[in-house]
Parts: sequence; C-alpha cells; structure tokens
Amino acid sequence: MSSLLPASEKEKQLAQQAESAVKEHKDTLLEPAKQAAQDIGEQLKPAAQDAMESVKATAQDAAATVTDEGKSAAADVQGQAQQSKDKVQSQAPTS
Repeated sequence: MSSLLPASEKEKQLAQQAESAVKEHKDTLLEPAKQAAQDIGEQLKPAAQDAMESVKATAQDAAATVTDEGKSAAADVQGQAQQSKDKVQSQAPTS
C-alpha cells in the first residue's frame, strides 16, 4: 500500500542519506568480503595444485600404457606376419 502513496519529503531525505552513506562506506563494507574471497582462494590453491598433479600423473600413465600396448600390438602383428610368411613359404612348391 505504501508503494501507491508518494514518498514524503522526510522519506526522500532519509533515502538520499542512506544512499550517500552506502556510497561513502562501500569500500569499507566490501573489504571484508574481498579479503574472505582472497583467503578462500589461497586455501584452495594447494588442493587445486594437488588435483592438477594427479591429473597430470594419470595422463602420463595413460600415455605410457597406450604406447606399451601399441608396441605390443605391433610386435604381435609382426609375429603373425612372419608366421604367415613362413607357412606360405613352407607350403609353396619348390622348383
């Protein structure tokens, strides 16, 4: 209901004073929040670094595993090819 009535001069004056006070003290009011955010960031940094190292180690392990499996598969294929070659040569008629 009060929003339907025009603001009185006293209400306008109080609103302006409140706005001025907030503008005047905004840095003082925001500083604790900024400091808390910075502190939280500093506290989380070691955990984030540990997580990054863990991901890096996992990626390196995975790369090594893929490399090893690739070499093993290549050796298997080479062995099978050699066996096939030997078999074909042994079955070929000799002239």
